[in-house]
Amino acid sequence: MKQEILLKYEIKKDDKTDMLSSLKKLDKKLLDKVMEKECAEDINDLAKMIIDEFKYLLSISKDDVATQVFFEHLLDCEDTPIFAAYQSDVESLYVFVYDNGKYLSYYIPDEIKEEIIRVFINNGQVINKNKVGRNEPCPCGSGRKYKQCCGK
Repeated sequence: MKQEILLKYEIKKDDKTDMLSSLKKLDKKLLDKVMEKECAEDINDLAKMIIDEFKYLLSISKDDVATQVFFEHLLDCEDTPIFAAYQSDVESLYVFVYDNGKYLSYYIPDEIKEEIIRVFINNGQVINKNKVGRNEPCPCGSGRKYKQCCGK
């Protein structure tokens, strides 16, 4: 992903990770441009439009194994370096980019995360709802820390 595109979408992360709060953290010019492009009346309308669009896209691809694997990986790698997210995810505002002091990372807004979990659980597919911390033992059973094993 191109660095200048990421920096354009970079926000300051805090405790509020819902869609509306995340949108409010975007640069005003960028937010106005997105609202104009999407023909949104206000920021609440834009938040609803993004969530509804994501629900639709997920509903038409929920049976695709590659989609499940992608979203499972996206959830597992949240708050780690940005590599797991695609540029289109950032531009569609399905993930939000922030600088954690060491590297650019991303988080998934609460409504998007809940929808991913709901769709895959209701579809009978197993998805890991609990994120493994970087310093916790790796769930693969190797005995090593997650960050030194599967979290690389």
